[in-house]
Amino acid sequence: MDWNSPDNQQPYNYMLYRKQEGGSTFQTVPAKATANVLNIYPPVSLSISFTNWKGQSFTLPKSASLKMWMETPNAENPRGYGKGLINVDAVSIPDFNKNPDAYLKNPDGTYKYDAVFEGAWDGNGFQPEDDYSPQAVASLKKWIADGRGYLAGHDTIMYQTVWNTHTDELRQWLNIKVVGLDSAVPNNIPTAGDYSGNVTVRVKNKGLLTNYPWNIGDVGTILTVPASHTTSQISYGDVWMDYTNFNGSSTDIYGQGNGNYYLSTWNNTAMIQTGHSTGNATPDEQKVLANTLFYLSQITNQTSWDEHSGQDFNAPNAPTITNVVPNSKTSQISVDYSSASDNGTTYQYYVQAIGMNNNARINSNIQTSTITSGIKGYSIMVDNNPNTIPDGIIETTSTHYVLNQNINCRDFYVHVAAIDNAGNMSSIAHYHYVDNTPPNLSVVASTTNWINGNATLTATASDSESGLYGIQLPDGNWIQNGSVSYTVSANGTYTFQARDNAGNITTKSITVSNIDTTAPGSPVITTNSSWINASSVPVSITSGVDGQSGVNKTEYKLEGATNQGYISYSQPFSISNERVTKITARSIDNVGNVSSESVSYVRIDRSVPMNTSITIQLK
Repeated sequence: MDWNSPDNQQPYNYMLYRKQEGGSTFQTVPAKATANVLNIYPPVSLSISFTNWKGQSFTLPKSASLKMWMETPNAENPRGYGKGLINVDAVSIPDFNKNPDAYLKNPDGTYKYDAVFEGAWDGNGFQPEDDYSPQAVASLKKWIADGRGYLAGHDTIMYQTVWNTHTDELRQWLNIKVVGLDSAVPNNIPTAGDYSGNVTVRVKNKGLLTNYPWNIGDVGTILTVPASHTTSQISYGDVWMDYTNFNGSSTDIYGQGNGNYYLSTWNNTAMIQTGHSTGNATPDEQKVLANTLFYLSQITNQTSWDEHSGQDFNAPNAPTITNVVPNSKTSQISVDYSSASDNGTTYQYYVQAIGMNNNARINSNIQTSTITSGIKGYSIMVDNNPNTIPDGIIETTSTHYVLNQNINCRDFYVHVAAIDNAGNMSSIAHYHYVDNTPPNLSVVASTTNWINGNATLTATASDSESGLYGIQLPDGNWIQNGSVSYTVSANGTYTFQARDNAGNITTKSITVSNIDTTAPGSPVITTNSSWINASSVPVSITSGVDGQSGVNKTEYKLEGATNQGYISYSQPFSISNERVTKITARSIDNVGNVSSESVSYVRIDRSVPMNTSITIQLK
C-alpha cells in the first residue's frame, strides 16, 4: 500500500484502517516492521537475571519478565520470542506515575515506543501504589488516542480494588466492561480459566495476530499457558483466544459481549490474562505476547506498507468428484475430481494522517482490495461414514489421486476438500460409491464339432464399475486376468466365476459333450462259414454301433484264398475262390476311433475227391 502526505505544513504519522467485507466498523491494523515496547510493571521483591541476544545482561524484578521473554535466546529462536523484532524497556508503575510523558516521549515530544504493556503479576502487585495516577491515565488515554498500542495484563482492569481505581478508566478504550462499574455486567458473571497449574486456551480467530511473527495455529488450535483466569470482565472486542474449560455462556444482561476470553483486542488495544502465575510464561504464551505486541504497533511515519494482517478468510469452492475406481487387488482407490477455485476475502482500507504539530487528522479515500491466497491442494479421506470432514492435510495438488486404502470396495464414501494457502477449507464433496453390478462373463469352447482329444474353454470377463479382480477356473484357481484358457479332456459341465474388485460375482457354466474317445462297436459279418460246394459265397457286413460321434465307415480286408487289403464296405460282396478266405472287418467313427476287428471265414470246395485208398478186386 502506498499513500502521500496531505501537505508540507507539518510532519505526519499515519494509521491504517481496515474493514472486512460484511463488517460494520473500520479498525486500525499494524503498520510497523519492528516494535519498541515499554513494560510498565508492579514492583516485586523477586528478581531475574538474563543476557539478551545482543549480549547485554540485565537484572530486573520478575514482574518485568517481558524483556527476558522477548529478547533472550531460546531453543526456538536465537533472538528470543521477539525474534529480534521487538525491543523492550521496563519501568515500575510508581516511577511511571511520577512523570509519564518522560517515559513515553522523547525530548522533542515524539513518542519513543510503539506499544505499552502493563503487568504481568497476579493482582498487578496488590498494592495501592500499583494503580496508575490520574496523570498517568491521562497520558495513556492520549497515547491510545494517538494510535499507540496498549496491552493490559491480568488483573489490571477488573472490579475496583486499591490497585486499579484509576487504571479501570482505560477499560472503555479496550472495549471491556467490569462488575461494579458497568451496570450491564451481572454480579454473578462466571470465571473462565483456572487458578493453579497450566490451562489450555483455544484459538478462535486467525489473522496477523496468530501468524506473525509466530505461526501460532489455525482456528481450533489448543495452546498451553500458565494458570490464569478472567475476573468479572466482559469483552466487546475481538476475542482471539478463549479458555477450553469454560462450557457455559457468559454475556451481559442484554446477551452481548463475551466473558470467556484469554486475549481480546479492539483497534490498537488489547487485554491478555498473562500475569496470574507471578512472572511465569510458557513458550505458547510468550509467542502470543510477541504476536500481540507486534499487532498493536499500528502507527508509522512511513508512506507505504506491506499489509500483513489482511488474510484470506473465505473458503474455496468445493471440488466435484467425477470418478471413483477401487481396486481390491492392490487396496487402492483412484479418485478424480474437478479443480477448485479460491474466493478470497475483500477488504476496504483508508489511511489516516495525524499531524505531529497540531494532531490534525485527515482521512484518505477508501480503497478496496481482495486478498486471494490460491488453492494449495486437496485433502482426501475414504471411509464408511457419509459426512466425514477431511483432516485438512494436503494429500495432493492434482485433481487425480490414488489412495492406499484397505476398505470394502463395494460400498464406501469418498470425501474431498480444497484447501487454500491461508488454510481455509472448502465445503466437503462427498461421494457414495456402491458397486452392486456383477462383472460380465462369457465362456466358449474351442469347437462344437466332435473331437477325440482335449477341448479348450476360453473365459472372458470385464467390469466397468470397480474393475475386474479375476476369473476362477473350474479347478478352483483364480487367474487375475480378463481372459483365460482352460483345457478339458472329458465331457462334462465346467463352471467359471468372475469377481470384480467390489466382490460381486458372476457364475457361468458350459457343458462339453463333443469329446469322443470311445471306439464304436465291432461290425457284424454275415456269411456261410461252413464248407460249401458253391461257385461263390455272399458276404454282408453290418457296421458297429457308435452312440457318440457316429460311425463314419466300415472297412474290411480278405486274406487266404482271396487277398484284399482294407477297403471301405459299401455293399454285400461274394467270394468265389476255393479254399478258405479270412474276412476281417472294423468300424471307424467320425473322430477316428477304430473298433475291435470282427473275423469270419468263407470255405469253398468244388473239387471232386480223388480215390487213393479204395481197391476194387474182380472175381
